Amino acid sequence: MSIFQKSGRQHYFLELFKITDQQSASEFNTKELILTTVDLIQNATELEADDLSLNFESKSYKSIEGFKSHLQKHTVVHSHIGFNSNSSHTFFSVSNPMLNYTKDAKRPGNSTIEISLQVNGEYIDRPGMHILAEELIQKFRFEYGYIHTFPTRKFQGEKKLKKGLLSTSVSVDKTDQIWRNHQIGILHGYLKKLYYTNYLNKSQQGNSLIADFSATKGEIKTISDDITRWTLSDDEFQNLSRSAELEDVCIVTEDSGFLDNPIASQLKDLTTVRE
Repeated sequence: MSIFQKSGRQHYFLELFKITDQQSASEFNTKELILTTVDLIQNATELEADDLSLNFESKSYKSIEGFKSHLQKHTVVHSHIGFNSNSSHTFFSVSNPMLNYTKDAKRPGNSTIEISLQVNGEYIDRPGMHILAEELIQKFRFEYGYIHTFPTRKFQGEKKLKKGLLSTSVSVDKTDQIWRNHQIGILHGYLKKLYYTNYLNKSQQGNSLIADFSATKGEIKTISDDITRWTLSDDEFQNLSRSAELEDVCIVTEDSGFLDNPIASQLKDLTTVRE
């Protein structure tokens, strides 16, 4: 039996982010992050990793043993791991895009290490997702993240992972591009947007608007010296999601209003390559 009680027909979607420069991206142990996450998901769900690929290669491995040997020989820019994913719809991806630049290429000043993780609600519940997320936050010092839920047959995240015949690809829309260009805003007091579970760093906790909302809505729990978990009920999430005031601290909004913020162009300059 799984240690977590099985729940209804929904998925949980977790994303965690860490801002990097070239040095910190190179020093980050992406391989350990991948293997740790495999262990956490297998232990939580009793699903076995059976579709493991690296750096968008056409070849995927069917067991963790074969994949480990391949993993140790390569720099990790991107990895996709599925857990009987055709039927369980459970998988995760890890990316460290700063390592994708050749030695002499122009590169941005900053980028993001990111893990995106989807787990079928038949295998885990919300407290179980909190445990999984917080293990990763504490061990790898992620600086921001969130957990959201969506129905089993409908994906509501901004980013969609697609497994094709030859590789794993990531589809990117306008919303996701705005987020990618301004992710460093998480260190300047901004959220991506509001979710059921929000992992906030000190700059976000210090934002007076976020502090006011979190003091009166939802539950707050300290996860580490730097990260606080802000969890909302369904009703609280629905009510706050309609707050025009909250949009002022969100990078992703329906009207893309963050692009009119004077700080937007400054943040974009830090995470894009100048010609």
